Amino acid sequence: MEADRAFERDTSERGIDGWLDAFADDGLQLPAGQPMAEGRAAIRAVMVPLLTDPTTKLRWEPETASVSASGDLGYTVGYATVSKVGPSGGEVIFAKLKYLTVWKRQLDGHWRIAAEVGTADP
Repeated sequence: MEADRAFERDTSERGIDGWLDAFADDGLQLPAGQPMAEGRAAIRAVMVPLLTDPTTKLRWEPETASVSASGDLGYTVGYATVSKVGPSGGEVIFAKLKYLTVWKRQLDGHWRIAAEVGTADP
C-alpha cells in the first residue's frame, strides 16, 4: 500500500518522471484502447499527453493490497480520478477509473511496477 501511495505522491509532484521511476525497466502498461506499452520509453510515449498537460490532474488511492508468500510479488487495487479543465476554461471534467498494479521487489529491495492496467469505472 505504501509503495502505491508513494507512487501517487511522486507522480503528483514530478509528473511523467515520477510515473516512470516507479516502473521496472521491463515494466508493462496496458492502456485502454492502445497497444501494450513495454519498457519505460513506450510507457513515456503513452503517458506524456496525460501527465504533461497542466490542466489535467491524475489522483489515486489504493483500496487493497496483497503480497505473495515469497515476498517478491504483490498487487494493489484502487480507484483513480482524472480531472481536466474543459475547453471553455471554466468547467472541470471528471473521469473515474479503477486500476490494478502488479509490483515486483527488485534486487535492491525496492518495489517497482511490473504491470499496470486501468479502466473506466462506470
